[in-house]
Amino acid sequence: MISMNFQSWNADVADLMASYAAMPKHIAKKHLLASMKSAIRSANGIQTLKALTPKAKTRTVRAGIKRDSRTGSFSKGSQGFQKQKGGAMRRAVTVNARYIGRNADGVAVAVLGYKYGQDSKKAIWLEYGTSRGIEPRRMAEKAMNQIGPAVRSHLCQALATAIDAANREIAKGKNPGGRPKK
Repeated sequence: MISMNFQSWNADVADLMASYAAMPKHIAKKHLLASMKSAIRSANGIQTLKALTPKAKTRTVRAGIKRDSRTGSFSKGSQGFQKQKGGAMRRAVTVNARYIGRNADGVAVAVLGYKYGQDSKKAIWLEYGTSRGIEPRRMAEKAMNQIGPAVRSHLCQALATAIDAANREIAKGKNPGGRPKK
């Protein structure tokens, strides 16, 4: 997870964040979040977490009972066997970024993790373990430790690129902000 705000920041990105603080907040937030996601992606964060995520094997499962809507008889192929492909947790790996709080004192957060749903629940069980015998695997923690230095170096470059894009957007007047007039 990466987090940044407009009030306090590290010395290595201080001048970049000062540039963001001088911009209109709605444009600064948009480009800040995009640069944080870009830094994690360019540091191969998604591939690293996918590699550390266990892959379930393909398995054969029995299909459900299906009935014909007109006659009520069983449909052909009902209760047959189907192959269910493994690796759903690996396919659920994603990077998400959002701004939490108000413009004045909020925090921008970028997270490397899993899409919401059943795979996210499984990932939490595997990450922290359970009281019923699943040992913690610390997949996300290992991934962030592996990609941490690369993310730091990519983050400065991504922030600078996003500042240029934000300045072009401001110069064009593309996104003036404010409430729409009724």
